[in-house]
Amino acid sequence: MEGILAVLRNMGPARVMTLVLTAFLMLGFFFVILSRVNAPNYALLFAQLETKDAAAITARLDALNVPYQIKGEASIYVPEDQVGGLRLQMAGEGLIGNSTKGYEVFDDSSSFGTTSLVQNINARRALEGELARTITSLPMIKAARVHLVLPKRQLFAKDETEPTASITLNLGDRVLSAEQVQSITHLVAAAVPKLAPNKVTVIDNRGNVLASGKGDDSVAGNMGVVNKFRNDIESGMESHISQMLERVVGVGKANVKVTAEVNFDRIEENSESYDPDQQVVRSEQRSEESNNSQEKNNTPPVGLTSNVPGQNATGTSVGNSEQQIRSEETINYEIGRTVRKQIKEGGTVKRLSVAILVEGKYQKVDGQDTYVPYSQAELDKLTALVKSAIGFDESRGDVVEIIDMPFTPLPEEPEYKEPFLSKGEIMKLAEYGLLFLGLLTILLFVVRPILRQAQDHMRSQQEMAMREAGLTLDDDQEETDDVQEAMVNLSQVRGRVKESSIKKVAEIIEQSPEESVAVIRQWMTPE
Repeated sequence: MEGILAVLRNMGPARVMTLVLTAFLMLGFFFVILSRVNAPNYALLFAQLETKDAAAITARLDALNVPYQIKGEASIYVPEDQVGGLRLQMAGEGLIGNSTKGYEVFDDSSSFGTTSLVQNINARRALEGELARTITSLPMIKAARVHLVLPKRQLFAKDETEPTASITLNLGDRVLSAEQVQSITHLVAAAVPKLAPNKVTVIDNRGNVLASGKGDDSVAGNMGVVNKFRNDIESGMESHISQMLERVVGVGKANVKVTAEVNFDRIEENSESYDPDQQVVRSEQRSEESNNSQEKNNTPPVGLTSNVPGQNATGTSVGNSEQQIRSEETINYEIGRTVRKQIKEGGTVKRLSVAILVEGKYQKVDGQDTYVPYSQAELDKLTALVKSAIGFDESRGDVVEIIDMPFTPLPEEPEYKEPFLSKGEIMKLAEYGLLFLGLLTILLFVVRPILRQAQDHMRSQQEMAMREAGLTLDDDQEETDDVQEAMVNLSQVRGRVKESSIKKVAEIIEQSPEESVAVIRQWMTPE
């Protein structure tokens, strides 16, 4: 210890300060490395939280003494081994999902003394919150906000203003299809009275308009349905034809492409036909009229009797008799009439084009693989087989073409091998390596020079004491590369020793007792 202090005294204040600063820097370096090594791996707990939710969650984590980190836009990270439990605990305590309120707005205030305006606003807020929750529950949606414009009904108004809706979706890195956007617009329209789906505007977090809300989205939606229907037909036929051909030519030796022209025209036909051979009595009417008439003649007879007064002359009555009978019959016939209304919906295949590329066989010829194509007869058989499979119709212009050509071999994909060490393990090893290098640097460039200087100082003190005592060092005991302690060989001392030398040795022992004890111990130590 005395040697080290002596070395420090001999170094001077500047070098001592430099040594102290270096030691502090190295200690700080070790502290950082150790903290990094012992620090837990952090994983995402919640991302993109509202400010209110983030404050509540961090306060709860502080109460639980759980370390956490806040990164980015209100994203909270906690130790990886505690993520699952903390998520369940936060959800159970109701600390997440409360930023968007639905019908809970009516639980926070009393209806007593509330005006109708406030009630209407709360009702709209509740509906917006419930719709936002429903949309957010979809797996492809991270967050959603809904704004409704519900015009007030005007009395005696001829034209009513239609309600509209605006939706903002946070999709992250995902992209919604046209069918998914259409489902969201229909969902919102079904929840709001008198709201049409084409009056719903939808945008995503990147500012892209997914639904314009101008009434022209139905065309895009129909085009999406048309494309999906055509793609389903093409992919289905390609799959069936490939499976069938691979049983003959081999797996991976048939490449099939189908192009379908689909007719989506909606045709409505009304026809009316008459059949004169199918006569049916519709109505029948019969009437009969009979009329009897007789004409009388009362002229008195000519003679004396008719001229004598007081005589009642009776003459003869002579007349004509007539009888009329009239009958009428009316029969109405209905001719056979057929009325037909036929509606042909779209979605019929208008034309099919099938292109097939097959690879022939390889045979060994003189020790080498030689390509042997299929014969024309074999290709004709395959063509007939494909025509039967697709329902070939020459009248609509269907085309089937099969060509035999050798395939270009695909490049082999490198086999994925699981890395020997994960990224986290590599970082841990790097931190341990830095710690080891730091320790080695301190030992080599700080501790070792100090110890060497201390040993040199002690050795010089011993040599000085030996010279003053008249003693010499053995040549075999000189300093080696490992800086060994100097040894005194008493057998080399010859003759008598002066008294002054003994006194000098005594003075040296009094001045440097520790070094003297070390020298004596070295003498007493057996070789």
